Amino acid sequence: MKNKILLTGATSFLGKNLLVKLKERDEDIFATASHENIEQNIIKMDLVRLDETKKVVKLINPSIVYHLAALVNLSREYNVAQQCIEINIKGTFNLLESFRITKPRIMVFISTEEVYGSGPIPYIEEQPLDPPSGYAISKIAGESLCRIYARELGFKLIILRVGTMYGPGDKDNRLIPQLIMKALKNEEIPVNTGMKKRDYVFIEDVVKSLTKVLDIKNIDTHTVINIGGGISYTLLDLVNIILEETQSNSNVARGKIPERIGEASEWLMNIGKANYILGWKPTVSLKVGLRKTIDYFRKKVQ
Repeated sequence: MKNKILLTGATSFLGKNLLVKLKERDEDIFATASHENIEQNIIKMDLVRLDETKKVVKLINPSIVYHLAALVNLSREYNVAQQCIEINIKGTFNLLESFRITKPRIMVFISTEEVYGSGPIPYIEEQPLDPPSGYAISKIAGESLCRIYARELGFKLIILRVGTMYGPGDKDNRLIPQLIMKALKNEEIPVNTGMKKRDYVFIEDVVKSLTKVLDIKNIDTHTVINIGGGISYTLLDLVNIILEETQSNSNVARGKIPERIGEASEWLMNIGKANYILGWKPTVSLKVGLRKTIDYFRKKVQ
């Protein structure tokens, strides 16, 4: 019997890539976003509007829900933090409340490695959380809300805390696309100290982890799983690979951008649990992933 799958945030970077893979399976896919797109079969569901959310969820009656929709911004500015908290928490709350009408069998909630903040590395799923931004706070609140509703309504919950995603199709204003575009144009690349380390994970690997959920036969009622590359790289490591792969003459201007206050010096996740439960591990190295991403943006520049 086919699964009825509800995907929120279908027009996001992760959402678009997941939607392509889900369509390759013999499932009934219902992709939603805050704005309708008839050509791409995207259904309008504005999660901050409870009545609209209830109406769409009731109509679809999903057995599996992938909740990707969120405002993603790591800024510490008050207005940005306020938006993340209001939109992300309210949207998740409304989606969960709609499950009182028709509950799914499984819900997959996408969280972030940033919830660990300056905690000890490599991050493990059971360690205390230390959110440094409004976005991270909104994700922790979302996780908590999901647990409450999963217990009360009786559906299974999988929380995936995902590392720093990158790959073809990423938004132009994000870090890696910005670095690649400047390198391709031989423009100066301004950075901070360049020494903070991050756990990068290629978009195709992230999507594989999400689709693995559909193949699990026995799953705990509530599971948190880290999804990352399992290796941390400095920003300068990242820039140097991009310069090498693009054969760029760009000058790297260190110290041109201030450090983000309160941000951890290193993000690195232990991904052993993902391998044990999902049978998943990343297969695309940073160098290979960046090469594929550069090819994509090179075509855009041309």
